[in-house]
Amino acid sequence: MTFIPLGTVGQVIGLVTWQIAYAVIIVRARLLTIGMEYEEAAMDLGASPTRSIRRVLLPLLTPAMFASAAIVFADSIDDFVTVRYLSAGANTEPLSVKIYNAARASPRRR
Repeated sequence: MTFIPLGTVGQVIGLVTWQIAYAVIIVRARLLTIGMEYEEAAMDLGASPTRSIRRVLLPLLTPAMFASAAIVFADSIDDFVTVRYLSAGANTEPLSVKIYNAARASPRRR
């Protein structure tokens, strides 16, 4: 009995656990370079803390979020070892594993 079932659920949980560090590091680095001045200026002009985050902080974090999404996407396409071991069968086999299995197979003669 396993706590997390093999298949799509296990693959998603495995990849999220493995890839979340990239997004955290990139967005956190951008967040530390921004500083508190922008949020404080927005609140001095009458914005609530929630509105200052939505109107000031999120637009400044958008490039870091897109960069981390691109890096995570590229690395998750490459990281088929995790997905291969967490797949339950051929019905949950992603494209990268299918390409790997096809490349491993012997070539057919015509």
